[in-house]
Amino acid sequence: MNFALVLSLLIAIVAVVFAFQNPQTMSVHFLGYESVDASTALVLLITFGLGLLTGWFGAIPARLRSASEARALRKERDALMGRLNSASPAATAPVATTASAPDPYTARFGNPNA
Repeated sequence: MNFALVLSLLIAIVAVVFAFQNPQTMSVHFLGYESVDASTALVLLITFGLGLLTGWFGAIPARLRSASEARALRKERDALMGRLNSASPAATAPVATTASAPDPYTARFGNPNA
């Protein structure tokens, strides 16, 4: 099961338990405005929603920056693929290699395919 889903369900269960255990109303004062009487669960829900919105709006610059970087990387990839595809066949032909050192695994344990 997805971790975020389990965490969301746990938070929802805690909020419901909190709401049932605190049915009384509370007075809310904000920036000198007239007090509002609301249930504790409603105040909790509104505060939680405002926190979610604040986090979501706060993450917008990072999401825009990531999208811009991804767009630039795709553009660079496409340019490099175009250069690679337009290169002459001689430039892309494999280069003959010289004898290399033996593989350390094969030298120690032998060839596993033999």
